[in-house]
Amino acid sequence: MSGPEDNSLLSLLKKELSTFPPPSAEVWRRFQQALPRLLAVTEERLSLEIRNTSKESTRKQKALLKELYGKFGRVLLAVYAFHLYQNLAEEIHWILSVMKSRGLDKSSAEKLVETWTIAIHGLIKPSDADELARPLSLARARVPELWNVLSSSEDESPADVKKFLDLALRARRRDAADHVLSLSKRGCPPEKICDDVFFPALKQIGLLWQHNNVSAADEHAATDIIRYVMFRLFDGIQREPRLSFKAVLSCVPGDEHEIGAEMMAGFLDLKGWSVLFLGRSSPAEDILKTISGMHPDAIFLVLSLIEYLPEAYGLILSIRKNAPRSRIILAGAAAAAAQNVLDRISDAVIIGLEDGYSTATRLVNPDA
Repeated sequence: MSGPEDNSLLSLLKKELSTFPPPSAEVWRRFQQALPRLLAVTEERLSLEIRNTSKESTRKQKALLKELYGKFGRVLLAVYAFHLYQNLAEEIHWILSVMKSRGLDKSSAEKLVETWTIAIHGLIKPSDADELARPLSLARARVPELWNVLSSSEDESPADVKKFLDLALRARRRDAADHVLSLSKRGCPPEKICDDVFFPALKQIGLLWQHNNVSAADEHAATDIIRYVMFRLFDGIQREPRLSFKAVLSCVPGDEHEIGAEMMAGFLDLKGWSVLFLGRSSPAEDILKTISGMHPDAIFLVLSLIEYLPEAYGLILSIRKNAPRSRIILAGAAAAAAQNVLDRISDAVIIGLEDGYSTATRLVNPDA
């Protein structure tokens, strides 16, 4: 949700950052090796800044700043590793929006980028630090302009999404379910309901949290209602005859946005697949052990946040080594943003259930 000036400046920053060449593999490895110390140093500088500032920050603001400082470092690791400087612009824009909506001032945003730049120069040798810090210096210069034009536009979602979201946010679980089931009774297939109602509603909830219009508790409660409605929808549809295809679905280690994978698992089950849904927080070694025991035809991995791209990349390479016949399919906002990277090592990056099912079916049964 952003206005014309906001979008224009963000596009300009993306264009400017895209002109920087990727850091060499050696420079990236040095950043990776230094990251634990960089995280410690930036957190220490943040603590000093909070103690020395004349303006009192609330406990929530302090906790938020600590979280955002750490997130920014993990984002940088992915950005440097895979040359995702345009995504760096998106991440900075998101961070600014979160900070501004929670009462932090522009100087807090400038300090975040500035602190990371200083830490890189302090812990990494000058020639490498210069290479890593140049994009940050450019981004830091654009922070005041971006901050000044940050805005949120009206929700332009279709009527069915708005109605469903309103019911979910007001905790009217049964009414939300009745609304969706009425769409199903009118002939709307489940995959279309998921793609055109559930996913847009989840995205809108994320935007509402970003702009501090709902709390984290509200976000989680509404997401749980969407999960409940999804189960009601799927449980009311007769499952198709059992097929021989097997699938494992999981979030990438560290990424906890599991509901998309859960929807895909439920839909594949309706279509007759044998499905094992691992959810979130499964370590890579557990995912690999499960795959080795099940020998699935398809493996779906959800990557919602760019900061977990290195984990996704490493996991995919391990799957390729241990289960070379399994097809690897990626989903999630970050997977779509990093598609150029993931296309090199995966079989597909999909958007939505319809795309996911048709792609998986084509990959595991090309003669059908």
